[in-house]
Amino acid sequence: MKGSMFRTRFALSALTLCCALFISWGAVADQIDAASGTTPGCDRKVLDAMSAKANARIAYDVASTEQVIDKPDSILALTCFNNAAGNAALKIGQMFGGDFTTPLGKIIPDALTAFYDDYKLADGYETGTVDYTQTALGTGITSCDFIQDEWDSIKQEGIQDNIPYPKHSDYITGTQPNGVTTVLGGSNFDKDWNQAVADNDFGSVSTAITNLPIANTPTTFMSSPVNTDTECDAMFKAGITGSAACP
Repeated sequence: MKGSMFRTRFALSALTLCCALFISWGAVADQIDAASGTTPGCDRKVLDAMSAKANARIAYDVASTEQVIDKPDSILALTCFNNAAGNAALKIGQMFGGDFTTPLGKIIPDALTAFYDDYKLADGYETGTVDYTQTALGTGITSCDFIQDEWDSIKQEGIQDNIPYPKHSDYITGTQPNGVTTVLGGSNFDKDWNQAVADNDFGSVSTAITNLPIANTPTTFMSSPVNTDTECDAMFKAGITGSAACP
C-alpha cells in the first residue's frame, strides 16, 4: 500500500515539474517572439539578414541547377500519344462495329494540352525539337521521330559548365555574376535569376544589411595593459569599474 502511494506521489511530482518547465519555456519563448524583436544577447535583425542571404543563395543555386540539368520531356509527347490514341479509337472501334474517335476527341486534346503545360522548361519544349502542339487525335499511321530528334539534340548540347560564382555585391544588388552572358548565353540561368530579382530575393538582402545594428564606437580609448599591471589595473583600463575586489 505504501509503495503504491509513493509511486502515485512520485508521478504527480514529476508531472508538476514538467508543467513548470513547460510554462517557464513558454515565458522565454514569449520574450523571444515579442514585438520588439529583441532579447538579451540576440537581435532579430541579425537573423533577418542571415535568412535573406540564405534565400539569395538558394535563388542562385536554383538558377544554376536549372541551367545545368535539363528537365526531361514528356513521354507522351515523345511517343506521339495523340496519334496512338487516334489509331486506337479507330481500330478498336471497328472491332465493335463503330468508331470511338468522336468521343475520345472530346477528351484527349484538352487533357494533353493541360498535361503538356507542365513541360515548358523541358529541353525539347524550349528548343522546339519536340512538337507539343500535337494534341489532336491522329488518323492513320504517322511517323514519330521526336525521340531520335531529341537524342541528337542532347548529344550536341552536352552539359553546361562554367557556372559563374557570384560575389557578395551580386547578392545585394541582384546583378548577374560575371560570365553569365558570355558563358551561358542567358537561357535558364537568366530566366531564374531575373525571376529572383522580380521576387526581391536580392533586394531583401540589401534592406536587411542596412537595418543591421551598428556597434557603438568609443569616443575615447583606454591605454593598453602592460605586463606590470595588476588585475585591477587591467579592469580599469578596460572600463570595468565597481568591482568589490578593486578599491
